[in-house]
Amino acid sequence: MRKLLLVGMVMLGALVFGEKITTGNMTWAKLQAPDMNGEYSGTWMSKEEIEKVRFLFTVDENNNHIWVLNQFYSDRRSAGGDDVSEDQSDDGTVMGYTGSYIIHPSGKKGIYYVNNFIDLKGKKYKRLYFGFDEKLKKVVITDKDGNISEKLELYIAG
Repeated sequence: MRKLLLVGMVMLGALVFGEKITTGNMTWAKLQAPDMNGEYSGTWMSKEEIEKVRFLFTVDENNNHIWVLNQFYSDRRSAGGDDVSEDQSDDGTVMGYTGSYIIHPSGKKGIYYVNNFIDLKGKKYKRLYFGFDEKLKKVVITDKDGNISEKLELYIAG
């Protein structure tokens, strides 16, 4: 009985004290500021092999000074977002699609969300929570309480 109780307490501790996002004063505007030399502005993607990638997005400010998450899709039917646009090459060939989602603050410092997100595998999220982890220097996917579920890597084209 004692062993069972001890195992239960250890499991509960692991759940309660899972890895949390570390935030500070960093905002999307500061991350994209010229003095950051574009160090954190770029495409963030899942760390998995390319066939397993679920997230491939940028965070940008649109013309109306609203921050948006732009997820890249290869197929129009699987694309989601508040607005979907075609990505064309110089010769007009459609290369893919971009779904734009308006970013909302979650009420917890440094955690944001987008509504009705669809990842590259077709999984739908009523709300996708994310933020920039200052300790890891990465964009992370979280739950609404800031528990990290996935760490994204900055993709450098080249």
